Amino acid sequence: MNKFKIGNKIIGGKKAFIIAEAGVNHNSNIDIALEMVKTAKKCGADAIKFQSFRAEHMCVKTLKETKSVEGVTGGTKSSFDMYKALELSLNDHKKLKKEADEQGILFLSSVFDEPMIKHLVKLGVPAIKISSGDITHKPLIEKAALTKLPIILSTGMATFDEIEKAVFWCKNKGCIKLALLHCIAVYPPKYKDMHIRFIKHLKKHFNVPVGLSDHSPVADTALAAVALGANIIEKHFTLNKKMDGPDHALSLDPTEFTEMVKKIRIVEKSLGSKMKKLGKDEIECRKTGRRGLKAKKRILKGEKISKQNTILIKPVTGISPEETATAYKKIACHTIPEGSAIQWKDLR
Repeated sequence: MNKFKIGNKIIGGKKAFIIAEAGVNHNSNIDIALEMVKTAKKCGADAIKFQSFRAEHMCVKTLKETKSVEGVTGGTKSSFDMYKALELSLNDHKKLKKEADEQGILFLSSVFDEPMIKHLVKLGVPAIKISSGDITHKPLIEKAALTKLPIILSTGMATFDEIEKAVFWCKNKGCIKLALLHCIAVYPPKYKDMHIRFIKHLKKHFNVPVGLSDHSPVADTALAAVALGANIIEKHFTLNKKMDGPDHALSLDPTEFTEMVKKIRIVEKSLGSKMKKLGKDEIECRKTGRRGLKAKKRILKGEKISKQNTILIKPVTGISPEETATAYKKIACHTIPEGSAIQWKDLR
């Protein structure tokens, strides 16, 4: 698998790259957005990701808002008005990048139009994120690939053929640092439709780091993905799930996000290696956890060893249970006190 770095973080290594998906949960309030940066860092996220777009580049003004646009929106206004209300200014981007740098968390943003790519590159982002909705947007993907920055590409709503095309467009324009995110672009998806096992297929087929862009409202799905080898977890993040806005209800709040990060790190440690290797503690446990042959009663010199005068009990001292058949064919060299471990040197 082609490992690479985003900032100082290894993508495709032993630890999952965890992205707090701030998205539009700032509600176009720069103070909320800045607080999200600080809080995401405290929660243990490696990166925080916003969205960079202009409403006029997103949709026609007459498009009606639906739940499938971006989260549970309620359908109270047009999609154009929703996007317009959630835009971040170019100056907002600068403030957020500066805050992220100061906090020691990576600043990322999903890019939705070509001019925004230029702005983000100038800003110094360490990678470009392409959302699921733009996996067929060849001009945007090729423009992103030409930056030579790492690309994280979400695959929601895409057929396998469409994923293959998008990967080709990336690589054909010189992108050598590519990661894919398995995604079900429903807000939130039904658990039976998550198909997290698909992560393993994507990794094997494309030989690139693969993660999960998770729109479910719980952390369990992210943990399952990590257990199946996910290299990236992108999870919706909010300061307060009760705030007005399209994605707050399906996002994790700071307490939930912190707990998810802790559990992901536990899962990673628990995965270990593909081959079992006995640790020092487990080797020590063998001393008291296994059985050995002991004298059930006093065994006299010259007496035959048998099931009647021996017992297999803990600790491990004494002849191993797997060798008792051989021991039962021998006699004692000397008197063996009751309860003593029977060793080969005691027999002939």
